[in-house]
Amino acid sequence: MKDGRTRYKVAMAERAPAALLLVAFATVVFLLLAAMWPHFALAQVAPVLDAIDPAQADPVAEVTLSGSGFGDTQGKKSGVEFAWHTSADIVSWSDTEIVAVVPARAEDGYVHVTVDGTDSNEVWFVASAPELQPRLDTLSTYMAPPGTDVTFYGANFGPKKTSSYPTFAGVKGQVKSWSDTEIVATVPKGAESGWAGVVVDGIASNGLYFVPHDPLVVTALDKIEGLPGDTVTISGTAFGKKQETGWVTFAGTPGAIVSWSDTEIVATVPDGADAGYVGVVKNGIVSNGIFFIPFEHPAVESVSPEYVLVGDTVTIAGQNFGDELDTVVVGGVPIAPVTWSDTEVTFTVPETATQGYAGVQRDGVTSNGVFITIAPRVDALSIWWTEPGGTVAIRGVGFGDGSDGWAGLSGQPVPVVSWSENEVVVTIPEGSTSGFLGVVRRDWATSNGEYLVVQTPATVTGVDAATVTPGQQITIDGADFGTAAPTSVVLIDGVHECAITSWSDTQIMATVPDGVGPGYLGVFKEAVSSNGIWLEVETVDPPYVDAISSWWGLPGDMVTITGTGFGDLQGTGYPVFAGTPAGVVSWSDTEVIATVPAGAATGYAGIVQNEITSNGAFFMPYLPPAIDSVSVETASQGDRVTVTGEGFRDVAGLLTVGDTVVTPTSWTVTEVVFDVPVGLASGYVGITQDDVISNGVWLEIVP
Repeated sequence: MKDGRTRYKVAMAERAPAALLLVAFATVVFLLLAAMWPHFALAQVAPVLDAIDPAQADPVAEVTLSGSGFGDTQGKKSGVEFAWHTSADIVSWSDTEIVAVVPARAEDGYVHVTVDGTDSNEVWFVASAPELQPRLDTLSTYMAPPGTDVTFYGANFGPKKTSSYPTFAGVKGQVKSWSDTEIVATVPKGAESGWAGVVVDGIASNGLYFVPHDPLVVTALDKIEGLPGDTVTISGTAFGKKQETGWVTFAGTPGAIVSWSDTEIVATVPDGADAGYVGVVKNGIVSNGIFFIPFEHPAVESVSPEYVLVGDTVTIAGQNFGDELDTVVVGGVPIAPVTWSDTEVTFTVPETATQGYAGVQRDGVTSNGVFITIAPRVDALSIWWTEPGGTVAIRGVGFGDGSDGWAGLSGQPVPVVSWSENEVVVTIPEGSTSGFLGVVRRDWATSNGEYLVVQTPATVTGVDAATVTPGQQITIDGADFGTAAPTSVVLIDGVHECAITSWSDTQIMATVPDGVGPGYLGVFKEAVSSNGIWLEVETVDPPYVDAISSWWGLPGDMVTITGTGFGDLQGTGYPVFAGTPAGVVSWSDTEVIATVPAGAATGYAGIVQNEITSNGAFFMPYLPPAIDSVSVETASQGDRVTVTGEGFRDVAGLLTVGDTVVTPTSWTVTEVVFDVPVGLASGYVGITQDDVISNGVWLEIVP
């Protein structure tokens, strides 16, 4: 390239005399115009060029010219001119700024702006473009023997010349054709593996690796699975007649060579080889490979459980998993295992897992699989109860984005407000009842459920007594009590449960329990509480029996029970004889006269008041047994003896002679007959009924 600045200076020197004359002439004209200024105005103001940014740029680059007087738009006789009258294309034009494209043939020199035929001052500009380096993009082949034509594809190769040539690892190739972007050359003899490139006028391109040999090609293996020590036959081409530097690779591990020819190699599977590609390496050239498994194929026999929730641990059992930790695959997605052995693998179901076949991978070899269903896991609900129409957040993992799922209460779909991977917000429809709330994905992957109580809370409007005593029956009025159910209760102070007499949706009759103190009374349905009504509780002393007027009596007899705390009024109180309520003749706080009830048994008689039972006094509702006589005073073995008296009752009791129990032959209310058994000793004869023992009469037993 010529030095534009030098040419400019030479030209200016040649024109110097003419320039001086021109300057003198211009001066004279200027003085004349100045003198005539009052008579006419200047017709055109020259534009001013202040700067060019950047001051140096390559051809076809954009530059910005700043100044004034350029005019708002480019006129027909307006433009930008680079050195030696080279016009520039205009990108944009305003009164103070012009964006222009540096001409392709621009040289260093002065630049000026012309506006409507009037030139501006000039500003120096450097237009220097670097020499273009050749670039090699691709080769038509990266492996070919000498004598083969190879095409070089790239740019900036320029025209064909003796100083430009292709090279194969430093050895020139014979050129068949040449263009700026494509060269066809012949691989030379003696070329070695290395970088192929292009040299243009002494400037070298980048290089691409090239091997001057036929490619090694493996076409088949006689088997794709085998154990260490087994032989494998490798078929293909260009292996060479002799092994020389060649070797066989089993996923990077060399295998011992049994035989070698140009088209077939027999090698032994090496110890420690991984599953991978088997290929041939020779003269630095690596063939293609065929996948080979140097172990028995992993086989899954069972997966437990087959229906799992996110976060569950799953066990895969089988054979040939290997002893080194590898990969679990579910639905084609790899999952990290927790434990690993040759026959058993465990893993935890991640949030992102989807249902599919579960198996194992060993060195990239995938086993068969067993189908497992993976369902989302519900961890908690935002609230444990709600009214119909309320919203509840289901929280857990594995919910997905909602595109393939729905939420259900007791198996029935409920409206969804929002859905995310870890939270689903739902609305509980009117008419819903309590049940398990969960999430279903893909119509069959059902999560676990959390129990949700759906209730309209009861409302207590009043209690018929503000102050109560234990045992007192009260009436509770209100709304939404529902019907009587095992999960519906009336509590005082949140813990004391009242016995229920009757229950309807608006009224409950209940009994104040013992041991209760002041507190709020509420109605609870499935543990959902109503409002509370405050009750004062007045405590009373429990009834206590000091004595009974007779320890025995017959049904219908009157008996007086004395003591304390019976209550001034009978109220709900009553006397009781061994659990049988008795009729009342009179009642006071210290004395109750009762009638012995029919059917009562021997036991304790007491008082029940406010559902509190007193202590008791022993009472027998029969005539106590009493012996009047024994038929003989002396008896021998086998003799018959008759015992007479009263209160024996018509149901046999216990007959004893001394400490010996004797079996009677007959028993009536007034007479008991027995035969003297063998070995009976002398002693008192007695009758026992209900643990009450009669008097005794001596009986002498003789041989």
